[in-house]
Amino acid sequence: MIGRLLATMMLAASLLLALPVSAADSQNEEAAIRAVFEQMGQIARLGVAADVTQVLAPSLELDYSHWFGDEVELVSRSELVTEFDDFLPGLNLASPAIEVQEVSISGNRASAVVGCYQFSLQKNATNWQITAVTAVAPTAGSRSKHALST
Repeated sequence: MIGRLLATMMLAASLLLALPVSAADSQNEEAAIRAVFEQMGQIARLGVAADVTQVLAPSLELDYSHWFGDEVELVSRSELVTEFDDFLPGLNLASPAIEVQEVSISGNRASAVVGCYQFSLQKNATNWQITAVTAVAPTAGSRSKHALST
């Protein structure tokens, strides 16, 4: 009897875990992810480097290999603050509106396409933070001192 009860409880628990996230929850999470990029734009426009701690993870993986042939690099948030203008060559963060073309969410991880970049994000206890950036396709109008090659 106890075996059946446990089996029934385990089945019920697995079904609950498999339930899809509601559309409202998904929309709220997507809005929160889009807000990360709005905050980055504000940081770029206002130059408030301290605010970067809200949107960037303590360390980030940067992959510019498609553009410059560099190795994937793990950098600290503090390193990025000192070189924020060169953080995302080809993407004008100071633009009044940063367009997020696509968001994909899977649990506490997400990805977002913004301009010529693929961002990986992770949700911590309170908010989403960028954990990795991959340059996927070069664009004209680089903000970087580096020349983009196609």
